[in-house]
Amino acid sequence: MNTLSITSPASTSVPPGRTMISEPHLATTNEDIPLQITGEQLGAKGELDLKPNETTPLLFSMETGSVESASCADTDTSKRNSISTQASMFMASLKFSLHSSMVIISQSLNGSYKQRSVTLSIQDREVSKTTSLIERLSEDARAPAKLALWNVLNVIISSNSVLGMPFAIALGGLAALPLTLLIGVLEGMTSVLLIDCLYEISPKSRLRKRVRASYSDIGRDVWGSIGGHIVDVIRIGLTYGSCVLRIMVLGNTMKELLSNHVGLSLQEWCLVCTVALLLAVFIKRLSALAWLSMMAVLAAFIIFFILLGFSLSRVKAWKWENILFFDFNTLPVSMSVIVYSYCGHPVFPAVEGSMREPERYNTISHWAFFLSTAMKFLVGLFCFLVFGSNTQSIVLLNLSASNASVLSKIASILVLINMFFSYPVNMFIVSGTIDILLLPKLPTCLREKKGFKPLWVLSSRVILVFSTLGIALAIPRFGLLMGVFGSVLGACITLIFPCIFHLKLKWNKLRWYHIAFEMFIIIFAVVVGVLGLIFSSIAIKKSLG
Repeated sequence: MNTLSITSPASTSVPPGRTMISEPHLATTNEDIPLQITGEQLGAKGELDLKPNETTPLLFSMETGSVESASCADTDTSKRNSISTQASMFMASLKFSLHSSMVIISQSLNGSYKQRSVTLSIQDREVSKTTSLIERLSEDARAPAKLALWNVLNVIISSNSVLGMPFAIALGGLAALPLTLLIGVLEGMTSVLLIDCLYEISPKSRLRKRVRASYSDIGRDVWGSIGGHIVDVIRIGLTYGSCVLRIMVLGNTMKELLSNHVGLSLQEWCLVCTVALLLAVFIKRLSALAWLSMMAVLAAFIIFFILLGFSLSRVKAWKWENILFFDFNTLPVSMSVIVYSYCGHPVFPAVEGSMREPERYNTISHWAFFLSTAMKFLVGLFCFLVFGSNTQSIVLLNLSASNASVLSKIASILVLINMFFSYPVNMFIVSGTIDILLLPKLPTCLREKKGFKPLWVLSSRVILVFSTLGIALAIPRFGLLMGVFGSVLGACITLIFPCIFHLKLKWNKLRWYHIAFEMFIIIFAVVVGVLGLIFSSIAIKKSLG
């Protein structure tokens, strides 16, 4: 593979029989790897006919978070594919493309933000069809449907959502049960709408082409550069918020597990756990993080079955009268907690892009949301029937107080495993984003200074980790903080934005009832978000006052 610097595509002559992929400042030749061939762009005279909407997004590296040209070295391909496969199996959340980094690299390559196209040309007139890179998907688009289903499930079934669902049912009462099902259905539909926004129909071939790579790309195409930044900020805000919640759970679990042996307070346990987590956030290898994430996901599923089994073993003690109540003051908080438990939409474009058969994504998504909604509904209902009005925001604390010592200790250990191993994955995303956003803005003389990069990594990670501790200690209300995150960030990223983006991009192709339904979702999400934020804030103020 050879890479040549050129001034413009027209000024480069290509020997007959050679395929050239050219950008405004790059020309890459590759004679060993055959490319997909389509006839839509070749005119009657054998000349190319490329339209603006037939452009290809820049290729995005899942390993480094940077844009790559088609001239990546082949010598390291097998190693990269192996790591990428592991990350695809157990850490889909790391396969994200940051809009801001694409802007920076795109501007440096093309001279302007809007020109992100790849120009194709074939000089051999004997070839009847021209090469197309329009639909270049992710580098490891080999995941089977079952693996994609697992990816979606492990994103929306986290231990935070499992541990918080009984509290959501306790807050919402009878009304929370149908709302859990309704929100699950709506979230599943918006995941399909989001993926549909990645595609456009070719005006010539009438084929469905993937012209956007990520959630941020969609936001940029709808609202311009600011749209991509808004999506990134909300996505990173949710990830950072999950780190805060994990500190709370770790502190409470350690205190409950070792209360008879170590006399530390909740705040002191949170500090101890934060110091322990600080060592893990410096892990950079995706393969190592992928295996940590795998163990965290497996622990979350085991926790679910322990809670379900414990509740079913106490079926004779169920009191159905516990659930026959309705409180308008707490129902909005309940809905916000439920919305937060489904916040996986930013990852879905990467999951769909990694599929061997992306056309099956809709079916996969429906099954994943059906299973996750059923799991959350059952564990929320059954645990609430057992613990009633005493249900705590972290249901594991109820398990510890119910004389189920063996199950309680097993569940506590699994929660510790889940939280300790999932925290580095989430903080990896947050810290990596901070690096991409802030480092380029620092003075060049400072960035080139010897020893600056290690100092930056050390100081930024320490500040980020201890800032999550600060918030956890300032607002030690797990369920209510979930309500705030769900109402402000979750409602936007999972319900409001997918519908707005889909209406904007597909308006002329939608029937009136599709438009009406998507507008209903937007209105419903806005109401849930506003009421959830108001009542969650009031509840936090009362609990701290």
